[in-house]
Amino acid sequence: MLEWRQWQRERLRRNQRHHVTEVDSTLAESGGGSDASSGAEAGVDAAASDGSSGAEAGAGLCCGGVLCGTSCANPSVDNGNCGACGHVCASDHVCASGACMPCSTVCGGACTDFTGDDTNCGSCGHSCAPGSSCTGGACVPCAMACGGACVDFSSDNANCGSCGHSCTPSESCNGGACVTCSTLCGGACVDLANDGNNCGSCGNACSPGETCHGGSCVCQ
Repeated sequence: MLEWRQWQRERLRRNQRHHVTEVDSTLAESGGGSDASSGAEAGVDAAASDGSSGAEAGAGLCCGGVLCGTSCANPSVDNGNCGACGHVCASDHVCASGACMPCSTVCGGACTDFTGDDTNCGSCGHSCAPGSSCTGGACVPCAMACGGACVDFSSDNANCGSCGHSCTPSESCNGGACVTCSTLCGGACVDLANDGNNCGSCGNACSPGETCHGGSCVCQ
């Protein structure tokens, strides 16, 4: 009986030692996995952070200017984005070299051009009569007028050759006559060589800051 009890105690001690060894091994594996996981997660976070920062820090450039929202702007002369996107000049200022400068001529708190403003021709409040336009600061009778507005009979689709003579959507006014368009996009006349919305082919729109020249989108 005594020998049997000693054998039981010895067996219990061996089992306990074996259990401790397994626990230590498990903890070691768990620790290594935790470190690897932490390192991987930290690497992903750092890479994402670096990538995001780089994208945000990069200038929103577009062809010939800076991309402000969805429009290409020239911060040197753009009154709505003067010097930086969203920096708007007051109505009596104009953007010059990226800074808002007072206008040389102001009427009613807004900048004006006495040489070509039909409502302020030559001076504030001097409006040209219907049928005349401001040219060089003087009201000059229009060569052609329809309904009191100046028109050009040679190229006006609504007044082609005469007042009220409208061309159809598939025609254009050329030399005072409505002629069938050589190219139609969506039933309307287009010039594939110069149309920024249909450059070279129907529906091919140029990106902000580009212009259509010879059927190709190029920097302005």
